[in-house]
Amino acid sequence: MFLFSSGSSAKPSVPTRHTRPYMFVKPDDDDTAAQKELEAARLRWNSLVTKYSNVWDEQWLWDNRNSPLQSSGPLRKKFLQMFNSKVKMRKRIKSLIRGGVPPEFRGNVWSSCAGSNAKKALASPDEQYQVLLTKIHRLDGTSIAVDIEKDLLRTFPDRIATTDTEFISSLRNVLYAYAVRNNRIGYCQSMNYLCGLLLLHMDEEPAFWTLSALIEDILPPNYYSASLLGGRIDQQVFQSCLAWKLPKIYEVFRNTNTMLEPVICPWFLCLYVNVIPLYAVCRIWDCLFWEGSTVLFRIGLTMITSKSHELMRARDFITIYGILKNSAQPASCSFVLERAPDSISGSSSGTTRRTLTDDGSGGSLSHSGSNPSFSSSMSDGEFLIQSAFGYRWLKSVPQSKVDELRKRFLELMTISEDLREKER
Repeated sequence: MFLFSSGSSAKPSVPTRHTRPYMFVKPDDDDTAAQKELEAARLRWNSLVTKYSNVWDEQWLWDNRNSPLQSSGPLRKKFLQMFNSKVKMRKRIKSLIRGGVPPEFRGNVWSSCAGSNAKKALASPDEQYQVLLTKIHRLDGTSIAVDIEKDLLRTFPDRIATTDTEFISSLRNVLYAYAVRNNRIGYCQSMNYLCGLLLLHMDEEPAFWTLSALIEDILPPNYYSASLLGGRIDQQVFQSCLAWKLPKIYEVFRNTNTMLEPVICPWFLCLYVNVIPLYAVCRIWDCLFWEGSTVLFRIGLTMITSKSHELMRARDFITIYGILKNSAQPASCSFVLERAPDSISGSSSGTTRRTLTDDGSGGSLSHSGSNPSFSSSMSDGEFLIQSAFGYRWLKSVPQSKVDELRKRFLELMTISEDLREKER
């Protein structure tokens, strides 16, 4: 059984969550590196599908994502990785996902990893998608409706024609339905990009439940509330990670009185949409849905590291803003990756990284100071993922550490808000 070949016109014999396959986000035609990476990913995924026919059972992927490994100590982890078949399978799937999910599979993988079916099953009859659609008229004339309507045609204008009424209608339906479902959040600008990217890979109802799971389960609370509290906390957590992992660069930011929030706010609220090329964003989302929100910090640190040479020479915050937000880029991409950064983490003079083998599993370690051979033949997405998960100095951004930082900053921001209220 061979599902894909580079010269075959055969369609994949797997379920799809999309009725418009031409809408998938694919590598650009002139991006030969990404095209080759995609073909390699298809072969690896085909190997898994051939051996495990139930891979497209959403419960199967969901169960493997939530294996016992997540709550085990170091010694038990090693034991489970060696002898527990479920943990070994989880490790294999994680490697495949880090190696890239083929675009035609993304709808299934994202929806399954998010637990969208479980989300739907737990919802009350009044919260079912088709029922919510009957209630969206309640938003007529509200500020939520005005904001959604303004953002519909701003969503991927380089990909979605204003005449594509089917896509725009689906985008409108999902955003309105979610605003009805979660009136505490309603609608926040940037949610249109999240919803739009989901709709490029799946149909309306799966996109609705996947969006719900992303906002309510995968990301911290209040990411898109009126106060943006969750997003603001994560921006502070990221700067703490920056001081921890990249102290030399963090010192530059401190010495130049650089406030990073104007730069990194769209990174976190848009989950890197409109920041880097969209196909690279999809590679990040593959990992986000499988591994959780700590992925966002790893990617951000990798992006900062890619600008290390320029940042270390910067002497004022205006220069730093120019380095981190390139206004010469097209509107759909505000950040330019530099491909051969030196490690300046402060941990060692050389860089240690782990590459992926042909079957998607972790390969051998290689060492270098500067890495032109590591990055020159890679797509942006592959460069980001290999860097974020390959460099030893960056490898450990544990969920427990992130949760601790989030809790600390929540307490600080709550105290700050209380003081402001008293002053009023």
